[in-house]
Amino acid sequence: MRVTQINFSDDKSSRDTKLKRAEALILNSPSSDLYMLPELWDTGFSNFTDYAKNKEPVDGDTVTRMCALAKTKNAYIFMGSFPEERDTKIYNTAVLIDRQGSVIKTYSKIHLFGDEKNYMENGTDIAVCDTEFGRVGLSICYDMRFGELYRKMTDMGAEIFLVCAAWPKVRAEHWDIFNRVRGLENQAIMLSCCSSKNGYAGISYGVLPDGKVVSKSDNEVVTFDIDTGTVKEYRKNFSVLKDRQI
Repeated sequence: MRVTQINFSDDKSSRDTKLKRAEALILNSPSSDLYMLPELWDTGFSNFTDYAKNKEPVDGDTVTRMCALAKTKNAYIFMGSFPEERDTKIYNTAVLIDRQGSVIKTYSKIHLFGDEKNYMENGTDIAVCDTEFGRVGLSICYDMRFGELYRKMTDMGAEIFLVCAAWPKVRAEHWDIFNRVRGLENQAIMLSCCSSKNGYAGISYGVLPDGKVVSKSDNEVVTFDIDTGTVKEYRKNFSVLKDRQI
């Protein structure tokens, strides 16, 4: 599987400007099977008062345009997250789109961080779905500190973890550890995409189920290949998950 991650920089430009920029970055990126964007790239994680201004439903303009882009590129897009308006509330919601331009899974962030709690509602549902690459689990940023979520996704059959984030640069070392450990302890592939500049780590990862880092980059656009077949092989040859007693 070929993956392209967009380490989108957080700035104060309008949502429409950011959306056009994200579209251009994906359109001009190398042909890939999966494109990834970070957490709340269209608003900026720390721009709390803009959550309400930029809120929209899953069938709103942002997701609709990303669906069209996925169809044009004939690729999956994990479009990071956006402020989703649902039942008069706002959620930090990530979206996975398939090659046909259809939304195949959404995930609303369960573990909200800091002041985010004052503007967003906690999600409640774990998100795992089938793709042509294997069974995929979705999560967002602060979720990485809660290993039980990734074990539950593994128990639901997840072989690949997709993470969008706006992880702070001051705790970049933690980000590095979690990217390697969350996949390693569950014998799964870890693919993450993080916002850059303005205090964010801006480093995205591709990690194999044995913890080997295939890609770690702070480039604005990074493309690499990762073998999804390694998950079943590694789990078969090293039966950690089968050996669990608790």
